[in-house]
Amino acid sequence: MSIPAGCVPNKPKRNQIVFAGAIINQNAIALSQNLSQSYVSRILRGERMPSVPVAKRMAAALGMSLEDFLDAVAERRSEIDTQKEQVLREHSRRVHREIQDNVIRIRRGLPPIPTLPLEGLPKKTIDSQA
Repeated sequence: MSIPAGCVPNKPKRNQIVFAGAIINQNAIALSQNLSQSYVSRILRGERMPSVPVAKRMAAALGMSLEDFLDAVAERRSEIDTQKEQVLREHSRRVHREIQDNVIRIRRGLPPIPTLPLEGLPKKTIDSQA
């Protein structure tokens, strides 16, 4: 089976991601396989597990075997999780640094720098600052 036109472009544009070492167009895959773009995006992020027939169709659209496709989805999910952890660590470092800077400012008689409230942040992020 040949790869549908537009599924694997040469240069990245909007709605395109790097997947299994290639730049892929999520919209083209969704259209060629009669799936919604959001569903394809969730599958490629590892947030949804497609049925076997859908996974086979997506793998074929990308010119991959089913096994390679599922391995690539798992690898991408792992990469996304790692990126999220890095963002949370950096956020925690910045908040800790801001707290230290405010302690120094208060000791010097200066007002603390205003910050956004921590309400609404995941409890894990708030607890890791302590």
